[in-house]
Amino acid sequence: MSLALVPAAQAHTAGVPAAVTAPHRAPGDVTLTGGDFGTVEVGETGTVTLTLTNNGTGAVGFDGLPLNLPDGVTRTGGTCDLDTALLAGESCTFELTWTPTAEGPYTGSVSLTADDDGSVYVVTAQVTGNATVTPTPTPTPTPTPTPTHTWPTSHPSHTGPAWPGHSEPPHLAETGTDATGRGVLLGLAAVTLGAGGFALTRRGRGRAGSHQ
Repeated sequence: MSLALVPAAQAHTAGVPAAVTAPHRAPGDVTLTGGDFGTVEVGETGTVTLTLTNNGTGAVGFDGLPLNLPDGVTRTGGTCDLDTALLAGESCTFELTWTPTAEGPYTGSVSLTADDDGSVYVVTAQVTGNATVTPTPTPTPTPTPTPTHTWPTSHPSHTGPAWPGHSEPPHLAETGTDATGRGVLLGLAAVTLGAGGFALTRRGRGRAGSHQ
């Protein structure tokens, strides 16, 4: 038995069924929804889930091609398997994380390649977010406590002699200004006494002369 290749235009006359080509999908048959990571601190991680949906009437494959992601975005989960076809009317998900490295708003594009019976097209979606930086609070200086002096509430009692080795309290030495002041007072007292004695002597002599 021999086989011969027959052009599709002559297939009906040769009894060979012609190949049926599936119609190309209309725009929007396969959709990928975008998402927002929200407000994320720089160095922290935000998460978003994208949904891939086949709205057409036939299965669509992705030839195992990876999901194209922008810088800073990583796929960490989801139900989509790009090695298998997505049947008509079905959906799957991509779970993505974003770790910002700088402050400010963010917009990125996510895409994947779909193969509709040899007709290749790209499905895209946008992801957004906002990166913030929390300022470090200035530490409040701790005030230095003011030292306080604690006076003793009582004095220790002395059980021995009031003045060890002495029968009476010792006398302070007369030195300095106190000694000089006392010397002056003693000198004035001596002068006063001397003047009084001199006056008495003269008075006595005067009386003696009046009796002669």
